[in-house]
Amino acid sequence: MAGTVIAIALVYLLIPSFQLLSGKQMTFSAMLQPVMLMAVIGVFLLVSFMAGSYPAFYLTSFKPVDVLKGKMKAGLKSKGIRSVLVVVQFAISIWLIISTIVVYNQLNYLQEKNIGMDKQNVMILRNTGRLDKNRESFKELIEAQAGIVSSSYTNNVFPGINNTTVFRVAGTDQDRILGTYYTDYDQATTLKFEMEQGEFFTKGHVADSSVCVINEAAVKEFGWEGDVLKRKIMNYNGEKPFEMQVIGVVKDFNFESFKMKVRPLVIQFFPVHNNIAIRYEGSAKDAVEKVKAEWKRIAPNDPFEYVFLRPEFR
Repeated sequence: MAGTVIAIALVYLLIPSFQLLSGKQMTFSAMLQPVMLMAVIGVFLLVSFMAGSYPAFYLTSFKPVDVLKGKMKAGLKSKGIRSVLVVVQFAISIWLIISTIVVYNQLNYLQEKNIGMDKQNVMILRNTGRLDKNRESFKELIEAQAGIVSSSYTNNVFPGINNTTVFRVAGTDQDRILGTYYTDYDQATTLKFEMEQGEFFTKGHVADSSVCVINEAAVKEFGWEGDVLKRKIMNYNGEKPFEMQVIGVVKDFNFESFKMKVRPLVIQFFPVHNNIAIRYEGSAKDAVEKVKAEWKRIAPNDPFEYVFLRPEFR
């Protein structure tokens, strides 16, 4: 009973930390649902039965007369059972310790592996389309907060790419299907992309649908070598194809699962979208509270939905 009460108390105390880590909105009231209550009671009764069964059967095996005369002796059978139980306990303990070490090392590897961009200290705020015309002012407000380093609007949330499009090298007729997404000027700063050639979208230069940034895998896909800046590709997304000039090449980064080879990618420019990546420094809890305060000021009736970028990669 005490163990059950302590477990429930720990769940109640750790829910806020779990929400912060996962970006999921979970409340303690979920534990009070009939299904959950029945499950907790069922586990409690099962464990109680199993814990009390052996002592009960063991004690009932003694003869009252022999016990009163002081003739109670543990036979070979009881010793054998105790030995088996001890061995099983040690085996389970060793298995749990080894499993914990393996899981810890795997999670540490996933978190620390260099994927070509910095996924640490980045939160993704979803459904910013609800801000409507206030999206740019919202961006300015959160970047003015202490601890918020930069932010970037995008139509894509890593890991994964939500769109593929047919591209051609200008002047050729060979179709190539590449992943693509849209973002603003600050994506490279926010996610800390490394540039192999040229530059990312900047306000000092032309940044519109006529330019794009590609990754190293796309350079290989197009069969280019050396300096590829100012090369042109055709975008066939839509009724009318349009031409884009390459202004930069970003070093390959894992935008999907670690198990997958980096695919060719075309990054296109568009300043405002339905997701915003926010890089912060210091406490994650403080960053979330500051961003949430600005969100509630502009969109008080809309849900505040976010995830952290690092746990999303597997």
